[in-house]
This record gives sequence, structure tokens and C-alpha cells, in this order.
Amino acid sequence: MQLDDLPAAAHPAPDCPICPRLAAFRHEWQAREPTWFNAPVPPFMPVNGAASVRLLISGLAPGLRGANRTGRPFTGDYAGDLLYSTLKTFGFAQGTFEARPDDTLELVETAIANGVRCVPPQNKPTPAERDAESLAKVKAFAEGQGAGILAVFNKY
Repeated sequence: MQLDDLPAAAHPAPDCPICPRLAAFRHEWQAREPTWFNAPVPPFMPVNGAASVRLLISGLAPGLRGANRTGRPFTGDYAGDLLYSTLKTFGFAQGTFEARPDDTLELVETAIANGVRCVPPQNKPTPAERDAESLAKVKAFAEGQGAGILAVFNKY
């Protein structure tokens, strides 16, 4: 994963406090499962970087026992099994997917990112988290994440 070519705003700190409910839930799981990733999940980028992206896959948020555990989108849950198998079939991934971030899977001209970087309790936002003010808190991260990728689409 090459994050160096994405803007710094795309990378929230591992202890990001911007969304209090999500931070509290993350801290709860850090105590319960200290060996898990338990931090904002970064995008999974192609080996050749953001400039090579032709396909952007966006998930809603990390899964509790998937990306929240492993630190890679769609890794460690059934959705990932289906997604990465399909990407390999169509040439958008190569290597071996073993449902862990240290496998040999690499993306080809594809990036995978979640709209929300931290796992939400019960995988559901609250009404307050859905309002414009709360969404604005994470907007900088979403825009920063997409800036490098969206520049690619402006070429076409």
C-alpha cells in the first residue's frame, strides 16, 4: 500500500478524537483486543500508487471483526472474500488473498477506501452523526483521501 502520494489530510491519526462516539468505541475495542488494528483504517492503494487508479471501490465503514481487526478494507470478513476473488478474476488484483494484511495480495489500478474510517458501534451512525456538522468533521479526511484519486479521473 502506497499512501505517500495521497495528501496528509487523508491520514487521520491512530488516536483521532474527531468523532467522540467512534473514538470511545475504538478505545473500548483497543482494551478488549489490544492486538487488533483498532484505528482509522487507511485506504488500500495499488502498488503503483494513486496515479494508476482506474477503479475506486468505496465501502461505508470498516467492519468490526474485519478491517478494524486487520487494518485493511474488506480484509477478514466474508465481503472481502468475495470482493478480492472478483478483483483477481478481472485483473484488478494479483497475489494470494489470505484475509490478513501481510498476505501477498496487491491491487492493480484499483483503490479501496471507506467513507468512514473508524468502525461505528452496531455499524450504524446516530442521527447526530448523520447531520451536516458531524459529517463536516470527517470531510477533510474524505476529501484528502479522494484528492489524489480524483485527479486521475479528471484526465478522462
